[in-house]
Amino acid sequence: MNIWIYIALYWLACCITGYVIRTRLGKGPVRKAGIKAVLWEHLQIILLCPIAVPVLLSALLYKGCRSLYYKNRPRPLPKKFKKYMKKDCVLDENNSTISIAEYNYKHGTEYTLDDVYGKGYIESLSEEEKAEINADATSFGILEIQENIPETIYTEAAKTLGEALLSGDFVSLESQLDENVEHVSYKKETISGKDKVVDYWKGWRSRYVETRKAKKFEVVYSNYYSNACLLLDMMVVMFLIRDNRISKILLIQRHLSPTIGYHDDILDFPFDLDSIRHCLTDLREPNDIVEPVVTENRIPCFSCGKASEELEWHSSLFQFGDIGYSGIVSVCPHCHRVVEHEPIIRYRYHEPVDSHEAKCPIPHKLSKSDYNPSLFGIRNFEGGKPLKGTKYLEGLSGKTRQAAEESDWFLLHTMGKEDFEQVKRCYLAAHDDGISEAANILGILAYNFEGKTEEGVKFLQKGVDGGSHNAMLNLFTVLWSEGKYEEAINHLTEVNKKPSPSLKCLWNLAFFHYMGSDYPHNTIMKNIGISKKILKKIQEKDGDLFYNEEKSVFKTTKDFLKYIDEGNIFASKAKNYHWRIKANLDSLKKKGDDAAFWDLDALSLEDGYHLGLRVAEHQGRGDESNFYVYDTNGEEDKELLKYILMDETAMGAWQVYLLMTSPTLLPTFWHGGYIERHFILKEKDLYEIEPLQCFSLSDLTKREFLYPNVEIEDNAGTRIAHVHCCYWNDWKGLVREHIEIKMCNGKVTSYEEKDTFVIYKYDCGIFF
Repeated sequence: MNIWIYIALYWLACCITGYVIRTRLGKGPVRKAGIKAVLWEHLQIILLCPIAVPVLLSALLYKGCRSLYYKNRPRPLPKKFKKYMKKDCVLDENNSTISIAEYNYKHGTEYTLDDVYGKGYIESLSEEEKAEINADATSFGILEIQENIPETIYTEAAKTLGEALLSGDFVSLESQLDENVEHVSYKKETISGKDKVVDYWKGWRSRYVETRKAKKFEVVYSNYYSNACLLLDMMVVMFLIRDNRISKILLIQRHLSPTIGYHDDILDFPFDLDSIRHCLTDLREPNDIVEPVVTENRIPCFSCGKASEELEWHSSLFQFGDIGYSGIVSVCPHCHRVVEHEPIIRYRYHEPVDSHEAKCPIPHKLSKSDYNPSLFGIRNFEGGKPLKGTKYLEGLSGKTRQAAEESDWFLLHTMGKEDFEQVKRCYLAAHDDGISEAANILGILAYNFEGKTEEGVKFLQKGVDGGSHNAMLNLFTVLWSEGKYEEAINHLTEVNKKPSPSLKCLWNLAFFHYMGSDYPHNTIMKNIGISKKILKKIQEKDGDLFYNEEKSVFKTTKDFLKYIDEGNIFASKAKNYHWRIKANLDSLKKKGDDAAFWDLDALSLEDGYHLGLRVAEHQGRGDESNFYVYDTNGEEDKELLKYILMDETAMGAWQVYLLMTSPTLLPTFWHGGYIERHFILKEKDLYEIEPLQCFSLSDLTKREFLYPNVEIEDNAGTRIAHVHCCYWNDWKGLVREHIEIKMCNGKVTSYEEKDTFVIYKYDCGIFF
């Protein structure tokens, strides 16, 4: 039969079917219309039905094949959702979003992202996108990495062991082990040597992983020793690393006494020794009822590495109201810290016991003090008493003589012109006789009292040339206050070359070398080595009577050297600003004063704008305080960053962060209190947090990520600042925050929270 006959029959069948469906099976009454409308509908059926049928069948066939293909495998995310999700997300059989690792863990499969999105997908991801993928899985289980956990050698060790247990490949783990590595199975055995330790974990894998008894592994942060560890269900693996090699491994149950339910979580902070010393007694003697305490194969000291049998062991009794816990405690005699606390027996008292554990004073915590370096000579002129007991005072009496002899600025302010000129003539006579300190005083009188700035600078320079230390410092004060920053620092450099320099000028020069671009208007590049060298030069003058008038510098030099080793310039700036927010709120409220910028000196507002403060009101379900910007017409805007001008430095970015986080320290009301923070700027800030007061935080304070830090990178004309800061919040705990600030042409172009890492999770238990 001719092909055209088949096509005609097919066309006729489609048209008849379409007509029947349209008129007989359609829902609702048939619409009455004119002849032209009816003819047009019939024409549509004749033309479209034969074409639509194959398209419809093709679509149904494609859908059926796709459903069959993805019946037991993950499906890719739609493009419109994919850009908002992590790059390892897929869809499961219920159309739920799930990571590829979770899918493999759930279904016992081993699909990769390349299997879902095509070959080369993983290589196409950016480093930042790859970093967001924090889980891996095989048919044996899943390895999860705690979100935003710091990348350290301990984190890498925990990852390596977890990957080895999933894959069965222990080559990478073996390369990280020390030749004499020790493995301690808590209360069971200790084995030594790289080969034996690797064989142990291979055996552990065959017993627990291959038999599907252990499926989930997590790299988490343990506050017990302030490092990453590997969590295996209710077991924990901890590491001691020396010289980038694993020297000790501890396998321990997460809860030492699961039936006790009190401070036995090995991921929690250990007790502070001073806080619990009154709860310790000599280790109990064994008898017919009580077995001897076994000290071998237990937790070693993770600071110095001492084995458990080398530690000091004590019996303990902790009393809290009508509950008591007795157990044993080990203490490292070298590090003087609690290593292990195991509660064994729980008591209930008929009469509550008044515990004083939380109230026990801790001397080393209470004695913490702050020191913040600041420039000499910024606020005051300094002068000696060159005329005291000299012939130049002849003819003077009363207050006039006192003012001249003591260089008393207050008295000079209260004098008439004739008395002032009389005092000045005395100093001029001394200057003519070559007394350099008299030139310094004349410079102060001309500059500060008479308003003769050029004459004052000339006299100060004469004092500098004559060797007056006060004149050296005062000339710096004048230059810096006039905004001649480069000239002022060059002056300090010249003073440093003199055989008898002003120690305060040297101290200022050391300060500028230490601060670098983090101090506004500083033209010196940061160089801590040069700063220390200058400070040690000052120390060499200690005991020299020639510098007796500047002897106060020696103590500040010692403090400054200690601060360089232990301090933090960002913490110092934050402390001053936070003081204003907490204790001097009235200064911030004054219209037009812009008092926030007194401390945030790397920031300013565009011309014509001022910073206002709205304090939280006691109404509704809660309120927060906030800054706003207003202009001369009173128009207000809460978007502060649109009007802020800044120095594109690490300190400038840090001050932007301080400004933006101000509401967390300003007054709040009721629900607004959720945002309140206690910033961790110094070690003592941790000790002020009540839930942590009885814990040992010494290891935590050694970690570089605990204190404020700002890193700058340049990217195609835009400077990017990565700000890291830790804070305490009663509904989150101890948190490390990472903020990214983009800067261009002295403006903030982007302020974004990149990630947060919860070091210690806590909830105060109060619900609003």
